[in-house]
Amino acid sequence: MLTKILLRSFSKQLRAYMVYFLCILTAVMIFYSFGAMTYDQPIVRSVKQDVQLAGVLSFGNIVVAMVVLAFMLSANHFFFQQRKNELGIYQLFGMKKVQIVTMFLLETILLNVFSLVTGMLMGLLFSKLFTMILIKAMGLNIASVFFISWVSVRNTILVFLFALFVTSMQNIWLLRGKTLTPLLQAEKEGFYSSKYWGFSRRMMACLGVIFISIGYYVSIHFLAILEGYIKETEDFSAIFWLPILIFALCIAGTFLFYAYTLPRVFDLIARRKRMKYRSLYGFMLGSIRFQVHKSWRILSFVTVIVGFAILFIGTASGLFALSYRLNAMENPTMFQVTPQKEAKLTQLIADEDGVISAEEKVTFKLTGVYLKQKLAAIDKKFVGQANLVNLVSLSEYQQVQRLFPDAPRIDQLSNQETVFFNQDFLISRKLSTYDRTVQLFQGETLTMTAMYGDYFGNNMLRYSENLLVVTDAVCQRITGYTHQLIYLNASGLNQATFQTAYEKQLKEEWIEPLYYAIDYKNQALTGTIQSEKLTTTNDNTYNYYSGEALRLSSTNRYPRMRLARREGGLFIFVSVFVGGIILVSTASSLIVRQFSRAEEEQANFRLLKNLGVSEKERRRAIYFSNAGIFFPVILLATTHGSVAVYTVVQLLPGASYWLVYLFGLLAIVSFSLFYVLSAVISIRITEQSS
Repeated sequence: MLTKILLRSFSKQLRAYMVYFLCILTAVMIFYSFGAMTYDQPIVRSVKQDVQLAGVLSFGNIVVAMVVLAFMLSANHFFFQQRKNELGIYQLFGMKKVQIVTMFLLETILLNVFSLVTGMLMGLLFSKLFTMILIKAMGLNIASVFFISWVSVRNTILVFLFALFVTSMQNIWLLRGKTLTPLLQAEKEGFYSSKYWGFSRRMMACLGVIFISIGYYVSIHFLAILEGYIKETEDFSAIFWLPILIFALCIAGTFLFYAYTLPRVFDLIARRKRMKYRSLYGFMLGSIRFQVHKSWRILSFVTVIVGFAILFIGTASGLFALSYRLNAMENPTMFQVTPQKEAKLTQLIADEDGVISAEEKVTFKLTGVYLKQKLAAIDKKFVGQANLVNLVSLSEYQQVQRLFPDAPRIDQLSNQETVFFNQDFLISRKLSTYDRTVQLFQGETLTMTAMYGDYFGNNMLRYSENLLVVTDAVCQRITGYTHQLIYLNASGLNQATFQTAYEKQLKEEWIEPLYYAIDYKNQALTGTIQSEKLTTTNDNTYNYYSGEALRLSSTNRYPRMRLARREGGLFIFVSVFVGGIILVSTASSLIVRQFSRAEEEQANFRLLKNLGVSEKERRRAIYFSNAGIFFPVILLATTHGSVAVYTVVQLLPGASYWLVYLFGLLAIVSFSLFYVLSAVISIRITEQSS
């Protein structure tokens, strides 16, 4: 008799166990695949000079393990709560507590071991697919070879056995010291009483919305609030505690939202007279608000975790896009070389069977400049400082622009106008502003008509990060140190072999030292820039700028862009897969609870059928109740993540964020599919009982 009860109990939990099994299987598969890739020698050898493959993949594995452990503990606790009445029945049948604990542990161990073994087999089968995706993401030109990493097999087994040990200890803790028969209790019905929603609970419901709204407002206006606060208090610690405050408000608001706000909203809707007598809507609303009331902790946790996943992917994609764009701007052509190294580079290209397809020589004039800058969060007014700047004539800019496809077009300038280029513009344009007035040597004063990022390549070949495009007349009459830079494109090169020859024969080195002393006094800028050492001494004033400057002899675009692609591809790969396992785990947590709720509602649906409620109405009720759980979670989570990413956009305005929008859309689609799956299976559960 008891054996039949045990088997029947297990079969009743089979649907929930199947969801749990699929989630653990996916996690094991990804965990093993990440570990195996760290021992894939073709990949390791290809990227060892650029990125720490093992470190990044290990970080991804740590996050996966933490998420899955949290899911296992949550699901395990939920299974216990759902079966507490069943465990009490076992004790009534004469089973000792030790036997019940042993039975429960064996069931948990068998389920998890089966998930582990199956996941390992799937990992062995699909690890090559994951490796191919990584190779594509990092832009590697190697073949993917199937192999079994026994070290990764061992590590995966050890990690998940540890997780199994933790869940087993949780079972023992939940069962120890408790008399199981009192667990046979009915649910408290006080929740449905009008007295439940007293003043304190109504206030908590309002606080949920208030906290989230404040968090959103501060996040959307992050830079403005930070700037105003620092200007008033000069407290720079706000840079650290203001983001923490935003997270705290949104997290606290989320928990209050599910614990009080959402149940209160459903309660108010259900109390409307027209809703009470309108088909099954009153019944459905009562079911939803009770589910939210019971599961507010897990709903809050799922929302916060999915929001963090969106933020994580948004930050990773933003940093990658910005880094890649900055590298592309620093390397607009295949080579940038000084005249001193030009002959050697052209000979090397010819020796490697390459052909120069484009070449432009640009003349720069290094001179002094006095710029006024205001940091948004610090300065109340513009602060001027002397510095170095490169001048480029308008005619030369228009000639070389054909090699810089993204550079802005400048058709004409007057002798009183200039266009400013600076490498930090993409990053700092919302954090600092420049005064439009620019002062140069000979008392020349120009007006800045526009400001852009640096499209002239690596500024380390030009002595200064600042560059001004001026008219030919202005460029000729300003004194300064003239130097040249050659931009080259070549075709027909085998980059792998050429890079080896380039590193051996044309080393990048610091050359052509310059010495400068620039002073701004009495509204006038004076100074000297020359190749010989200066005898003047620094007068230690703020507007005095002096020192030594060197420039790099040459640069090669290939290794720099390769590094940016590999780093970005690796981080995007890890973040997307980690985000994917978070979606699967969180959605699985909700599905398991919906299946259990369907089991509990079987008697109610039998009654509805006996009362003559049509099958269509009963199915609509199930779809409606599932929607009340899934859609608030995914809508609030994607809103949290989108607002957080908007803050990142303010800090990294020059990046592209298409990937985070794609992931947000994927999250909505995934949860919608899980919602349909949950509703369809819940319908089968209730109709089988009918």
